[in-house]
Amino acid sequence: MSTYTYSRDHLVRPQYERFFAEEQEIGWEAAIEAMIARRDVPKSSKVPFFLSDQKRNDFVFLLPIEDNSVVLDYGAGWGNTSYTFSKYCKQVIALDADFDRLHLANRHFAYRGANNVQTIYGGTSWDLPFADATFDIVVFNGVLEWMPLSMEGVPTDVHRRVLGEINRVLKPGGSVMISIENRFGYRHLMGNKDYHCGGLRWAPFLPRALANLYSQFWLGRPYRAWFHSYNILHELLADCGYEGTKIYSYYPDHVKYSCIFPLDDENVLRKTLKRLLKLPTLRKSERLLFKFFSTHSSFKYFAQDFLTIGYKPK
Repeated sequence: MSTYTYSRDHLVRPQYERFFAEEQEIGWEAAIEAMIARRDVPKSSKVPFFLSDQKRNDFVFLLPIEDNSVVLDYGAGWGNTSYTFSKYCKQVIALDADFDRLHLANRHFAYRGANNVQTIYGGTSWDLPFADATFDIVVFNGVLEWMPLSMEGVPTDVHRRVLGEINRVLKPGGSVMISIENRFGYRHLMGNKDYHCGGLRWAPFLPRALANLYSQFWLGRPYRAWFHSYNILHELLADCGYEGTKIYSYYPDHVKYSCIFPLDDENVLRKTLKRLLKLPTLRKSERLLFKFFSTHSSFKYFAQDFLTIGYKPK
């Protein structure tokens, strides 16, 4: 176990307790509406989006999911991704390291009638409580980068060990999906704030030792929420026993996106960038970058976010 903890959330314990009490008294929908209306809930208007917006999980159609598939949603949070998967497979295990989130997820599943989802507390120890070859698919939706905050060791080593354990519980031919930011994403390079490290600018692409000093100086804590580059992600999955790795990207990012596109297919990638250039909402800085990258082959190294899928050999 680690001295680091991950506590970033939209709700704190008293707010969870109030919601659970109201949900028992006035029902799910009315309790959600009451939560959104309260001023003490940070970014309350975003609660429905993170809780139930199914468009966040369109990546499900890139995975080899079948009616008899068993899925592990690692870091399930409020259960949005778990619920989406439950509609297309036999069973979903929703794993999270926070009891309040799991309780909310359970109430969410009950309201939705998702009877094939089981919640389990865990995710901060090296060993998973599952037998070898249990799952067909394992999903890390914006989770892997946070794990070094609750596990000791160099963050890349933490990721490697976690993915090795996932390989153990995957069935032969099973797949792991990782949604994560790019260390060299163009928005980081342009100086956008990174909420993974307290809103510091430029931290992800700095040398790790320098980023750590930067974080210690400004925030009083080490820099541990690491992303990886395009090449390192490929190497990381290969080191952990996966093959046939595919890397996609999202626009505008993995939180709320309008499209997912492959980074390994230069033809499709250039066509996608040219289509994105037609968007009236595209920022001027992005427009200039996309014009450049639509005629070069290096966008995959600077895409903002990655959707990575690796496969366990059969």
